[in-house]
Amino acid sequence: MAFVNEELNEQDKAFIASFNFLRPIGTKKPVDIPETWVSDRGNEIFLICLGGQGHRFDKEFPPTFWRLIWKGLPIEIETFDKGIGDWTIGKKIFWNISRITAPLALNVVDGKLLLKTIKDAFETYERARNKNIISIEFVEITAPNFRKDI
Repeated sequence: MAFVNEELNEQDKAFIASFNFLRPIGTKKPVDIPETWVSDRGNEIFLICLGGQGHRFDKEFPPTFWRLIWKGLPIEIETFDKGIGDWTIGKKIFWNISRITAPLALNVVDGKLLLKTIKDAFETYERARNKNIISIEFVEITAPNFRKDI
């Protein structure tokens, strides 16, 4: 997998809009289309953030909500993350991927490959967002739940 962080063009924005993703918190209005995403165009895999409060690494608050689009099928992901350290000398980043809900049609994808792909996408996201990273650790990553009603 070769993920990159990139700005969306108009075609990319229309692609995201075609999924009619709704805001995960508050009113169920359509999400604002992001300006960037993490993509692996060769494998048709894209990661976007829908919002949330997961940067507190505290389950008393709502998580951050994501969609990983795998060959046109959206996977719902919820996360918590935190950084420890100082941005001037570097930070250690910790991720907790607390929920992965995928369409039943993706049950044919090897589970280890799916989890590795998710981790690779989040590492690319983090390294693009923060340049002075010492390490990225996945404290918890849940097994995917496959459902037909996504």
